[in-house]
Amino acid sequence: MKSFDEVYGWLTELSDDREEGRFHHIPFYAFQRLTQSGFYGWAKSQYTIITAHSGVGKTHLTKYLAVINTYFFCKKYNLEFEMIYVAMEESEDDFSNSILSYLMGRLGFRMSAADLKFSATKEQLKALKEVETIYTDMRKYIKVIDDVSNPTGIYKAFRDMVYKDCTIVQAPKESGSGTYTKIASFNKPHKFHFLVADHYSLLEPESIGEEKADLWNTMGTFSKKWINKMMMKRLRGTIIMVQQQESSSESKIFDNRGKVIGEKLEPSKSNLANNKETQREAQLVIGLFAPSHYDLPEHRGIPIGPYKDHIRFMKILKDRWYGKVNARVPLFFDGAITKFKEIPRLEEIGRDEEGHKKFVKKNLNQK
Repeated sequence: MKSFDEVYGWLTELSDDREEGRFHHIPFYAFQRLTQSGFYGWAKSQYTIITAHSGVGKTHLTKYLAVINTYFFCKKYNLEFEMIYVAMEESEDDFSNSILSYLMGRLGFRMSAADLKFSATKEQLKALKEVETIYTDMRKYIKVIDDVSNPTGIYKAFRDMVYKDCTIVQAPKESGSGTYTKIASFNKPHKFHFLVADHYSLLEPESIGEEKADLWNTMGTFSKKWINKMMMKRLRGTIIMVQQQESSSESKIFDNRGKVIGEKLEPSKSNLANNKETQREAQLVIGLFAPSHYDLPEHRGIPIGPYKDHIRFMKILKDRWYGKVNARVPLFFDGAITKFKEIPRLEEIGRDEEGHKKFVKKNLNQK
């Protein structure tokens, strides 16, 4: 263990930084109830898995929390950050369109990435120029990679980004001859370095010795060695991985009255696809659930009918840091423009459908 004086000095520095407006965490500022409960969001030396069944919106949630939330919070509070987004499931063009779609949504235009690509009129494209300044600024901090999917290549891209902000030296190996590259100092200690990868199951297997590793071993090695040991601990990165849920876990489970048990359909750590052990190294595992996909009339007291497919529940499946395991956040969701918003408490919005219908209508952009 470090000495008491070292730990006390470090905690004092953190306190001084907060008083001077320098944050060491990036909260999910759009989810106020979760933040106010003591869930502090992204931090350095942190590894998170975001998981959901296919078609629920895990990529949307990842972009919203990791890209959009991070950018706007850091700009507001003048925090430094840099991000590599490894898009294994989509092209850089599609990623860019999705961000433009979100920015247009902030102006009240409900145009999906597909709308921009296939049906945008000249007048609508003129409106798009209104977000040019923000979009161009985002590109300074976020680099999208869509042609690298092997673990070593992803690690090297992230390492090179971090090394730009470090003093690097060659140090002698503790055993044997030769030297190794060592970080002597982080020259920008307050800067956040993000790696976001979507998604785990699309990692390209690498060779182990003379044999090609299977996907299970590739995911396990990437989690244990490259993420936990190298990128999170050594490089102090904020690592966010997207991982599917097993498709077999989508089967409905009924109670003795023939009603579907919604809680049994929510994502879980035990149903992570292709390698369930990735969660062992993660500090946070966040799940996303779509009750409308199972024709549930209500979920956790909220009527589903008024929302149709515009409702999601975010659930904290694992939390080593903040103690919010099993916390659920009911969210309005508009997948067309990557929009999420906390649904008000039932005491505020009521249990009858009318209040929920008004809430949905208010939050669906109609321009």
